[in-house]
Amino acid sequence: KLTKLQLDNNEIEKIDNIGHLIHLVWLDLSFNKITSIEGLNNLTKLEDLSLFSNRISVLGGMDNLHALKSLSVGRNRINDLSQLLYLRRFKKLSILNLAENPVCNANDYRTYVIARVKNIRYLDHKLVDENTLRQAKEQYQEELRELMNSEKQEEEDEEQETKHAARTHILKE
Repeated sequence: KLTKLQLDNNEIEKIDNIGHLIHLVWLDLSFNKITSIEGLNNLTKLEDLSLFSNRISVLGGMDNLHALKSLSVGRNRINDLSQLLYLRRFKKLSILNLAENPVCNANDYRTYVIARVKNIRYLDHKLVDENTLRQAKEQYQEELRELMNSEKQEEEDEEQETKHAARTHILKE
């Protein structure tokens, strides 16, 4: 079973025909012409994904990558800080490279990312020390509290929907 796939420097424009590679742990799609992150939903074991130096402007299409620990999307076209909120869903993500994206020029970019990506340890090839992490969380304390409350409410709503669906299913049988 294939666990590592290196497809860098291939002028790939679209991610497709890899959904069946469900055992992939490491995937390198750097230095291509990819504009959209897609076709990765079945790769639930993926831990390391490199999309460095492509043409990506929107972070998405990785919802099922719960094992993701390392993500490199540096040198792309990501220009909006709010795009980075998408990365909060990855509880195991500890290594993140966004370097050379337009978003890196935003005020407080580094602090913003460190405060919001839960288990970040390396950002743009630099260690995130405990002091920096603490300062970032303090600086965005109010926003983070609201964000966590919102996430908690979403989780509770999803749980209620799941319970309701299960009850409805039982009643139908």
